[in-house]
Amino acid sequence: MLRRIAYTLLTLFRSVTQRSDDRRHTPWKKVISSVFRTLVASGQSTLAGLQPHPLLA
Repeated sequence: MLRRIAYTLLTLFRSVTQRSDDRRHTPWKKVISSVFRTLVASGQSTLAGLQPHPLLA
């Protein structure tokens, strides 16, 4: 179930935030890698201030 939620969120990210045609066709492997590197590079102080999105709360 968590994997399904993650793929749904990545689909929304790819279709909503990447507006240009070139970026919209980014392969899944690259999108997932980018999200992973961002989370790994984020420190606890960065993640501590995150708020849940109103639609997901």
